[in-house]
Amino acid sequence: MNKSTVLIFIAILIIVGAAFLASSPSVPVPAPDTNTDVEQNINPIDNPVVCTQDVKQCPDGSYIGRGGPNCEFAPCPSPNPVPSEKSGVTGVVTLSPTCPGPEPVPYDPDCAPRFYSTTIDVLVSGTTQVVKTTKSDSKGIFSVDLNPGTYVLKAQGGDILPMCPGVSVEVKSGQYVSVAIGCDTGMR
Repeated sequence: MNKSTVLIFIAILIIVGAAFLASSPSVPVPAPDTNTDVEQNINPIDNPVVCTQDVKQCPDGSYIGRGGPNCEFAPCPSPNPVPSEKSGVTGVVTLSPTCPGPEPVPYDPDCAPRFYSTTIDVLVSGTTQVVKTTKSDSKGIFSVDLNPGTYVLKAQGGDILPMCPGVSVEVKSGQYVSVAIGCDTGMR
């Protein structure tokens, strides 16, 4: 190879590399906090922890969500539950998306799903018969005692939005089923 071929080859590599860098999306990096003299006091009430909305299926077929200050999965129900007369459903209702546009990268906690306080109707599966009504609290949490059977839980949304799909559950004697109801805000 002669000297001009090597220079042309290097020039092509530089042009291709510059085109690649220009086409890749840039992610802003926040400036480090240089104020180290101020002690930061984080208050969990002012800075609530918002966990991702994923769920885990337990060996018994129930689903559990994340919670607590460390966003850990709740423990699965015991495979050999202690006999109990009570059974029913516990769960959480959330709203998402909460920010317009595509999901932000890097993750933005301000765009995490929000807890939804609403009324939840419990219907016998395959019918329009409401057997119980309950409410989720300000953290979206609800619990309702039910006899064994198959039910559909319908969280009430607004006239148009949010839209909350029905969630089908099978309640077994002496057990509580954990569910997550995700309501769509319509934000895109």
